[in-house]
Amino acid sequence: MDCTFDDIEFGEVVIRSNNRLKRVSLKVSEGRVYVCVPPNIAHSVALKFFEDNREWVRETLEKRCEKKDSSVVWGPGHKFITYSFSVEYNETSLQRVFGQFNEKRDVLTVFYPHGYDLFSMTGQKMIKGIVANALLVEARRLLPNWLRQIAVRLGFSFSGCKVLKMSSRWGSCSSLDEIHLSSSMLLLPNELIEFVMIHELCHTIEKNHGKRFHELLDFYTNGREKEYVSLIKKYRTFKI
Repeated sequence: MDCTFDDIEFGEVVIRSNNRLKRVSLKVSEGRVYVCVPPNIAHSVALKFFEDNREWVRETLEKRCEKKDSSVVWGPGHKFITYSFSVEYNETSLQRVFGQFNEKRDVLTVFYPHGYDLFSMTGQKMIKGIVANALLVEARRLLPNWLRQIAVRLGFSFSGCKVLKMSSRWGSCSSLDEIHLSSSMLLLPNELIEFVMIHELCHTIEKNHGKRFHELLDFYTNGREKEYVSLIKKYRTFKI
């Protein structure tokens, strides 16, 4: 009989019992994670095995997402909008591709030479790098103070905050209560940005994803943890 639990990084994870199994194993199928266990294995054992092998799950899902990521097109006619800015394209007389941020308009403009093929492999890579750097700058400007405000409002404390280019997770919390946030969070709507922050703040109290952690997270999200986990699965981190 299957049972499930929600994980902020991978969504709904299935624990599946199989009479033919002699040891615990993991598999990923159609974007879903399965912890396969022999009969009569405690739920806590399955959870620990999943946590111990989280990096393997992350790497496996990343490899399977590579083909999907390659379908993203950058250039005129293709919209890209973040929490704090959008991307536009303009030709320039300069013989290089570069980005320029307009704070008044909240627009990142990618300039490119007349006749330059933005849709070539090189062009696409250059645009993606420009956007990734802009995301990082904006995220470092916005997210740490936002996190501090939420922590004060809810009564949490943490030792520090770093915003990084994290291509496989939205955030993390160290054993010393330092919170790392992904610049990709600016691709999320307001309420999910705050959900990720509350998730990491809860890790300052509960380090694992056990029952106590989920009770805490559900409390601080007003009973909406499962709803938010379901919603965040529709988004992916920015891979560079």
